[in-house]
Amino acid sequence: MLESAEHAGARGARVHAALAGAGITADAHRITAPAPNGSGQVSAMRKALAQASLAPEQISHINAHATGTPVGDSAEAHAIGEVFGRATVTAPKAALERLFGAAGALEALIAVLSVKHGVIPPTRNLTAAGVGPDIDLDIASAVIT
Repeated sequence: MLESAEHAGARGARVHAALAGAGITADAHRITAPAPNGSGQVSAMRKALAQASLAPEQISHINAHATGTPVGDSAEAHAIGEVFGRATVTAPKAALERLFGAAGALEALIAVLSVKHGVIPPTRNLTAAGVGPDIDLDIASAVIT
């Protein structure tokens, strides 16, 4: 459950994580595609880091949105590379199927559990051939058929 600290405290909830920062942008490049250079995502990531008072080098794991589209994944990879350098990335979406609006909440839960248990889940069905030559990230992967 995502709730305010005050609400969680009032009901005596055990807090597993806190959202330290968020960043939202709209690059309006195409109705269903980001700017190929990831400029909107770069801006959102930098806003989130600033709001959280964190430096990129303080981030050790990134849970990627990874839509599975060449344009989207390449733009996201470029943005991650520009902001964080060669970061450790995982993308659980391939294992979750299409959850539409619920995907973000479940991916947040996966990220929290990754930190709690010290395990970065693999990206399902990702192969070296599936990672474009323009993507230079440390991607946790496992080929599962």
